[in-house]
Amino acid sequence: MILDEVTAFLTQDGVEELFALIREVAARGTAVLFVSHRLEEIWRICDRAIVLRNGDLVADVDLPATSEEELVVHIVGKRLDWLYPEKHDLLGPPRLHAEFEADGVLGGLVLEARQGEIVGLTGLRGMGYDRVIGALYGDCPGCGGDFQIDGESVDLERITPERAYDLGCRLVPSERLKNGAVGSATVRENVSLPVLSQFVRSGFLRRKLESEWVQDVIAEYQIIPGDQSAIFESLSGGNQQKVIVAHWLETNPKVLLLDEPVQGVDVGARREIFGRIEEVARLGVTVIYSTSEAKDLAELCHRVLVFRDGKIVGEISGTGINEDAISRMCWAIPVGTG
Repeated sequence: MILDEVTAFLTQDGVEELFALIREVAARGTAVLFVSHRLEEIWRICDRAIVLRNGDLVADVDLPATSEEELVVHIVGKRLDWLYPEKHDLLGPPRLHAEFEADGVLGGLVLEARQGEIVGLTGLRGMGYDRVIGALYGDCPGCGGDFQIDGESVDLERITPERAYDLGCRLVPSERLKNGAVGSATVRENVSLPVLSQFVRSGFLRRKLESEWVQDVIAEYQIIPGDQSAIFESLSGGNQQKVIVAHWLETNPKVLLLDEPVQGVDVGARREIFGRIEEVARLGVTVIYSTSEAKDLAELCHRVLVFRDGKIVGEISGTGINEDAISRMCWAIPVGTG
């Protein structure tokens, strides 16, 4: 049985049920190949780990005899001194305000964020948090209301990706190949697409200028391979995501909308993407981070909003943000029980 990233869209109880079934079929003698970027799941369900890096087999280890640090070294090729960057606490004035109409899909929802703030959106699957990002970028039929960035306003019912871009929004979607890039195009074409006009002189695209700029971006964001003529869809998931993050961050956004930005991404690429998120937030970019990963939210966000049935049912901020508090609020478990 070959299982490839099968837990990506499962709730925690769904993961537990799946793992019970995996153990059951393994006990009957079935061999199970479990492909995942989630190390905690590898440790819970697997006996051995085979590590691939840049297409090469670099390790085949017995998990009970291997530490997590050793496994990470095999995956990344070096020791990581940190996975999550240090969280900054200097926030600017209000920047984003979104107020949805009471009779719409996200009825009555009000979302606010300040300059430099990283705001997390989460909840159980299907509870509405994952619709907010799309609604702010023009993908929510029936979502009316008011959306403002730095005082400039647009009706949510008429917002389009182009209008959201003009306001200063940039979206990193969860389905990168379908909605975030041109899979059959080259790395160069994907990186430079949003800023192509800056390489036009007298009506002609200056390929040399474009190529030199793209090569600098590839080096800065550590995109592998460093060949800008490589086809985007041939890259690993982590490097595809770095291309998408790079081509938006190079456009100087005011608001960065992130929908499961490290889904299917290896630990090395996760570290680099987390570092970029903190870096741009520290410089004043507002980040709205939508994910079901409580650990990532706890380590990166200044505030976390928990959704149920399309409504915000709780907010955690400051020193109160931790993985357990987020999980308990998602599952409506009172503090001090369980």
